[in-house]
Amino acid sequence: MGHKVLKVNLIPVRKNQEVGYLLDQTLKLIAPIRKLIDDYGSQYIHETPWNKKFLEDPKFYLYRAKLGIVGRITNCEDAIRLGLVAKIPAQSCHFTCMALYHIYRIARQQRRQFLYLKQLNVWMNNFIQDKNVNSRFLSTYNLECS
Repeated sequence: MGHKVLKVNLIPVRKNQEVGYLLDQTLKLIAPIRKLIDDYGSQYIHETPWNKKFLEDPKFYLYRAKLGIVGRITNCEDAIRLGLVAKIPAQSCHFTCMALYHIYRIARQQRRQFLYLKQLNVWMNNFIQDKNVNSRFLSTYNLECS
């Protein structure tokens, strides 16, 4: 005897834990090189260093960092958090080294992958429950050829 699947859940965490989950996943990816990059970034000293509070309005502070008013991003965790924020266009000049810029890009990729996973989860639940709302299904017809 079989059983009917009523709901699929591909998301491993709750909605309020998504950022923490993605931060942990990205930190696991870069674990072997994290200390080396953070030590290199700690050599950069600016009178107004990049703060975690700047992530509340990153676009404004990234503009100021480009002008030199605010310091650049110096550690891996800040680069990852910036990558996990909504669509913020950062450039390599906002970081103390290209490695941090690449880490920022990896975090952006992790975020996009998670968003696609959420969309797939919604689509699969619509498919299982026979709802065609906002889902695209190919309709096939069994036409007999004579």
